[in-house]
Amino acid sequence: MNLREIKQLYKSVFYIEEDMIIDVIVATAIATKLPGDPVWLLLIGGPSSGKTELCNTLTKVPFVFPISNLTENTFLSNMRLANGGEASLLHEIGSNGMIVMKDYTSILSMRAEKREIIIAQMREIYDGHLTKRAGNGKSEEWHGKVNWLGAVTESVYLTEAESAGMGRRTINYIMPEQDRIKTLRQSLNNNSDIEEKRVKIQEEFAAFVSDHTLNLPNELPQLSDQFNEDLITIADFITHVRTPTARNFRDQLILVPSLEMPMRVFQMFQTLARVLLYLHEGENLDDIRKIMMKLAFDSIPKQTRLVLYLMAEHSKITAKGAATKLRYPTETVRMWLENINVLGICERRTSTGIGADLWVLNEQFQRIMEEYAGVEQSPDVLSDSTESVVGEDIQPTWMADQLIGLTDDPGALKEQKQQADDLFESF
Repeated sequence: MNLREIKQLYKSVFYIEEDMIIDVIVATAIATKLPGDPVWLLLIGGPSSGKTELCNTLTKVPFVFPISNLTENTFLSNMRLANGGEASLLHEIGSNGMIVMKDYTSILSMRAEKREIIIAQMREIYDGHLTKRAGNGKSEEWHGKVNWLGAVTESVYLTEAESAGMGRRTINYIMPEQDRIKTLRQSLNNNSDIEEKRVKIQEEFAAFVSDHTLNLPNELPQLSDQFNEDLITIADFITHVRTPTARNFRDQLILVPSLEMPMRVFQMFQTLARVLLYLHEGENLDDIRKIMMKLAFDSIPKQTRLVLYLMAEHSKITAKGAATKLRYPTETVRMWLENINVLGICERRTSTGIGADLWVLNEQFQRIMEEYAGVEQSPDVLSDSTESVVGEDIQPTWMADQLIGLTDDPGALKEQKQQADDLFESF
């Protein structure tokens, strides 16, 4: 199958809002076999947003190692299994492979001390070398390259600042909110043979990835000078705006670390863009650019992204005006604004007319938001009097009408299921 057919196969079984995530996942897997630094991708989304099924697509790829949970001894251990097998995951992987963890959220639920030990090990694994010394004086050591794909809920935004100050190692893809009814209708087609369909998908993805890794050209297609410049600009931008700040238990700002440097993010962007260019046979440059811009802006923490977009959309904002629109407490939004203000992203100006601080996005960042995020700025001020528009278009009866529709026409549902089955069998 080619990439288009792979995506069609997946969509014949599972409903997804955007199929570009499949491009990114297979590109991340193929990039495992390239020289250079690894690519670590984190899928972020709510429950039942499709993260798990997407991770499962790589289960049968020969160099992929799926894991469900982690302990501080998972990567390297001085123990041996009862059957004499290898207990250390990294030794089992060897010098090159890919880890897929479909429930990274379980790491976030650990006690902070254990979580930090594991995250510290992961940072070293990204850098290609991990040494672990046991209490008996023996040490375990690993060298190699490991790509990584993980799935997590938005709870990652609550804990990531604890470790981000020591250097982030992932780029993110945020799963768009699924159409609940379309997802539900699609699932009705899979009640009886879902396992068979999963196996078929896994086998075809494995064949696709294996074929493209075995037939990698000596050199991947080169990006144009302009594309590289765009990646440099956007990598510098997101590593600037996502640099974490530190607060004490009273939520007082106490530390502004040095800015995250852009080289690591740029390398991952460039690698993925070149693999995508290879998969698309040098075509669909606009689609590839769209994918890279999504990865870039999705890699900014949600709290920062929310106020960043508001400032890009309005000439000036107040903390209360932004809080009203976002439906967050004013003091919470004020802290978010203070964080990016100390990073030099926006300016705080005093206004006697409005009686509140005005927050203005700096011109260089405004230009980036316009060019790369497609945000157009209006001249208005988002002030304290601005009314919230969140959810104003929701019609309470819509969900009930759709649910009633699920059982109104059994014949139509049967026909829909048959069409889906026929499409799946065509592969």
